[in-house]
Formats: sequence, C-alpha cells, structure tokens
Amino acid sequence: MHESIVKRGVRCASLVLGLAACGSVASPRADAGDQPGADAAVDLCPTMSCDDGNACTADSCSASACVHEVMHGMQVFSATAAVQSFTADACRTALTIDVVGAQGGKSTVGGQPGGLAAHAVGEFAVSSGVVLLIVVGAPGGDAQQVGGGGGGSFVWNSLAASAPLIVAGGGGGGGANSAGQPGLAGQSGGNGVAATAGGGSNGSGGVAPAPVTNWAAGGAGWESDGAGGGGTKAAPCGLAVGGKTPRNGAAGGAAGGTATTASGGFGGGGGAQGQCAATGGGGGGGYSGGGGGIDNGGQNFTGGGGGGSFNAGANPVTEAAAHAGAGSVTISW
Repeated sequence: MHESIVKRGVRCASLVLGLAACGSVASPRADAGDQPGADAAVDLCPTMSCDDGNACTADSCSASACVHEVMHGMQVFSATAAVQSFTADACRTALTIDVVGAQGGKSTVGGQPGGLAAHAVGEFAVSSGVVLLIVVGAPGGDAQQVGGGGGGSFVWNSLAASAPLIVAGGGGGGGANSAGQPGLAGQSGGNGVAATAGGGSNGSGGVAPAPVTNWAAGGAGWESDGAGGGGTKAAPCGLAVGGKTPRNGAAGGAAGGTATTASGGFGGGGGAQGQCAATGGGGGGGYSGGGGGIDNGGQNFTGGGGGGSFNAGANPVTEAAAHAGAGSVTISW
C-alpha cells in the first residue's frame, strides 16, 4: 500500500507536498576511448541524496532514480471491555474507518442464534493531534433460554462528542423460541420479536416494548442508556439492566431473573430477562438501541431487537446483518 514518486538524475529530489527539488547531477563525461552509449549504464545512486525531508515517505534510489513511497498502514482494535484511543499525526490524517458490531448471544436450549451485527465503513479527514475514542462491541452472553444483546462498535472525536463519526449496531440476543434480530443499517434500533415497539430512535437507547407485558432490557444508544427489563412476572425474580452509552462507559447490561439468562455485551448490549422462567433476549447496542424481547403470553422466549448504525464518512457503506462474533474497528491511512 504505497504511492511512488520517481525523479531520475537528481541529487536531492523533494517532490512530495510541493517541496523544491535540488539540482540535477550531470552524467560523467565520456573519454575518447569510451564506447558509444556507455554513459547510459552509469548508476548515479551512489552519488545521490534522495531524502525529501518528508517524514511520511520512505526514500530510496534505484537505477539513478529517487523513489519516494508514501507510507500507509492500519491499526486494528479488538473487543477489550474498555474505551480505546487512536491519535492522528501528520502522516495519519486521511483515514478510512471500518467498524463491525457484535453478534447477540444465543439460546443453548432452543439453538436459536443471536442476531448478526451491522457493518459500516467511511472516509474521514482529521487534524493532526486529534484523539479518536473507540468502543469495540463484545458478543452478548449465551444462556440456556435467552441470550444478551450484542454490543455496538463506535468511533468518535474526543473534542467533538456531540455526534459520533461512525457506528455499527450489535445484534439482539436470541431466545429459545426465536432468533435475535440483526444490527441495522439505518439509525433507528429494531424491535424485539413479536413486539410492536421498543427500538430506540434519534440516538436513544431501547425503550419499554409494546405490548407492555414482560420484557428484556434494551440496548444503549448514543444519547441514552437502554431501558431496563420489566413486567409483573419478571419483577419478583430481578430485572435486567439496560446497556450503557459509550460516554457512560459502554458496559453491557446485567441479566435479570434466573441463571437461564445472560448479560449484554460491552458496547451497550441489553441484558436478557428472566421471570421465574424466561422472557426474552436483550436488545443490541448501537447509534439507537434495540428493544428487548418480550413474553406476551402467546409468544415468549423471544429474540431481542438489533441496534442501529450511523455513518458520517465520505463514500459511506453501511450493511445490516453482516457480521458474526465479536466486533472490531480498523483504521487505515
């Protein structure tokens, strides 16, 4: 991954960023006894200085030509259950940021998987010295009956935190009777299976679903934490906790109820809810959080909704249901 700029027969070629080139080096003069065309075979590299003074290029010489390779690279961030950082410098200001959220947890009894996570990639221009903060989503926990919501993956400018740069939503936790819903390409979070509401919007966390019966916790959004689990059957056994926003630590929500349920993943995944059996999977974290799965009497052990995504980059690509397993963030330049 490089760009090469070549200048032949110069003692000091500084051709990057508009710097002036030094004077040309003349070829050695031929003696009368030299063969015609002998000058063309002389390699001037030993007498040339190809340093262009630009720290962002690798300078070399080949066959009497200075070559200035613009250096490129990448840094990959994995899920660590902590907020991470990336500092731009003079050579790393034009960035491509590629993010994937984390999959929701599964039900080990029903074999229903958690929802797949979203994927987003965009191009961003940043100033040297800017610190980007990074949350990489972790998968929701697996459990016998209902899984936790998957965490979303987020990148934002530490000096301009009113909106993120890019977010990929996590998948909802699966239930024994239905799979978790996927992380979404749009900004709004999804509802849990059989629910007619619950997904967050405009950056909010997942809210209490409709119909209001018994429900799992919502995933976090950018602006607010996910709503906790609830319901008359759920309360006596303990309520699940909503996922936390990235600026509130990004923790996954704790499970509620019995040991047959699981917590949400780092990145704001909502906790799965038990009543004194089980209710539903947690909502996925994202730009707007997914709603928790519900037990409405007719349908129970249901999957949670997936989190929404956000992409402020140039040439954006955002995909729903694109990734299994843990999330990641890749920054390249």
